[in-house]
Amino acid sequence: MPLVFIHGVNTREGSTAKDRTAFKNRIKVRNDLFRTIGLAGLVSNPDSLHIENPYWGGHGANFTHDLASVPGSSTEFFGSTGEDVMTQVIMETVSTASAAELANRADIETTLLITMARQNPQAMLPLVVDLLIAAAASQPMEGANALADNADLTRFAAAATAYLNPPISSPQPNLDWLFAKHPVTGQALRTDDQFLEAFKRQVDR
Repeated sequence: MPLVFIHGVNTREGSTAKDRTAFKNRIKVRNDLFRTIGLAGLVSNPDSLHIENPYWGGHGANFTHDLASVPGSSTEFFGSTGEDVMTQVIMETVSTASAAELANRADIETTLLITMARQNPQAMLPLVVDLLIAAAASQPMEGANALADNADLTRFAAAATAYLNPPISSPQPNLDWLFAKHPVTGQALRTDDQFLEAFKRQVDR
């Protein structure tokens, strides 16, 4: 069973070798996520799945003067510019109620993910993991270690999904670690970095 992915209208591979390499890396990561998560269990051998990614962005509209009148990266903005991938993904997926609660926190820049996960762990932790994977897949690693780093992402995504969705015959994951206090420091997880490290330890067990 082949899979054909049709991209949207705002997709361009770029005009430089670096841009085109980054574009190809995004496709590779997306293909790997389809195989390890999206179609796992639906096809007999996901590794041999044929995936087509027809590219037609080069035939899309070209704006007059290459959008010279639109503010660029050198322009100073007040508030969020909307360029942060994680912020964009969250805005597109989080409920209005959750977004309102998050917006009222003064330390939200360093506690966004753990705050979301603690709102309702059974429902929100899978969403937080989806946000992480989606944001990381939108900005795959570049450079000499790109292939290894991007492969690590897909392996982690598959392991995290398996952790959150065990077989029906297996016990559901115990999420008490989200609120547990460290046996030495007596402190619970406080930042997103601590949350990510703790979650990875749970997945790697």
